[in-house]
Amino acid sequence: MLLTKHRAGAGFRWAVDGRLLSEYFSLSLLLSVPSDRCAKLLETLTGDRLSEGETLAPVDPAHEIWAAGVT
Repeated sequence: MLLTKHRAGAGFRWAVDGRLLSEYFSLSLLLSVPSDRCAKLLETLTGDRLSEGETLAPVDPAHEIWAAGVT
């Protein structure tokens, strides 16, 4: 199961194995679910539409990103 993030219009959408997830999906949502339920959540939210946009870095706007050694 491969989780990717893609450019979509003015924003982005997440996809699993090349199929777009619900527009309401966020990485924060996935991280809030117990690990034994993550696969089921992703299956439930995966649609039939294929991802088409450019692949983006797999980060969520709600998360901080830190870089070590950057001055």
